[in-house]
Amino acid sequence: MSNIQITENESGKYSPEWFYTESQTPEWIAFAHKADELRENFINLFGIERLKSLSGRNLLTSLFYNDEGNKTNLCYMLEMDKDIRELFGGISGGSAYKFGLFYHKKNQSWTCGSPLRPIHLTEEEAIQKAEEIRNDLIEGAEIISSFGPLNSEEDYEQLYKQLGHISGINMVWRMKYYQMLFPILFAPFYGQDIQLDVLHFLNQTPSEIPFIRMGQIALFSKKCNIPGIVFGHIWGRSTNHNNKSNDSETNTLSDKKHKLHYWMYTVFDDTSWMECQQKEIMVLGMDDIGDYSQYDSKESLRQELISTYDNSTSRKNQALMAWNFANTVAVNDVIFAKRSNTLV
Repeated sequence: MSNIQITENESGKYSPEWFYTESQTPEWIAFAHKADELRENFINLFGIERLKSLSGRNLLTSLFYNDEGNKTNLCYMLEMDKDIRELFGGISGGSAYKFGLFYHKKNQSWTCGSPLRPIHLTEEEAIQKAEEIRNDLIEGAEIISSFGPLNSEEDYEQLYKQLGHISGINMVWRMKYYQMLFPILFAPFYGQDIQLDVLHFLNQTPSEIPFIRMGQIALFSKKCNIPGIVFGHIWGRSTNHNNKSNDSETNTLSDKKHKLHYWMYTVFDDTSWMECQQKEIMVLGMDDIGDYSQYDSKESLRQELISTYDNSTSRKNQALMAWNFANTVAVNDVIFAKRSNTLV
């Protein structure tokens, strides 16, 4: 376990005591009250008991982007609601496929799968898929609520082991959902870049697992004796992580503030290479191992690649590509596809 320490200057700036003192101004007290009100409203709409009560088409339109134009659904609220984005951080980017199910307006059908391999569903099939996703959310929440106190990084690791069988537990929308339900246990930081920024600031060794990194940050805000949402915004304002523009939708926790990265990867076959060129998309292949985001480490990805294909190579490079694709590559990053040492 990493010690929860932070480099302090002579005045004690950025110590837990400093964060606590900062949080006691009328501005931050009012901010915390507003966050509590928003969270209470969110739980009334999408808390566990509410989710258990949903069925049929009502389940579809209450949880997922849908054909009714209903903005009071779980996916829209987590991703697009202005107040929730500003206070609790953004998770936008990618496409609606990341939620596991949505209504495809162009094709006029409920859809899951991926942009490369969309699966169009009947409404009956979509309801069954929605029930699976809803049941996963409920099971995860019940495991978290019954786990007991989370007072150390080891506690979060043990919790994660109990959650490991739930597909996509590290997906940002699910992490944000659990943060809204359990604000003391999880810090409102969902993307890899910002999680690493905060943990490096705290002089901690980041876990490889996004879900656990939320817990590492929450342990520090708990030591500060302030809500994680308040810690996050004070941290952003004090360390110049706030966006300085007039864009009211951008804040210290927002996914809009993203450092541009450049990536190069190898395309392994002619068919994929032509698809990259024609559609301007990134094609990795390795489809037989399923959704890359279900794996909790590069090593587990590597072992699955060896098991699924063969052990003629270490599969380290392929595992790294798949891991970065699922956890690091972001909207607006620049991707170079390499066919050989000379063809890019």
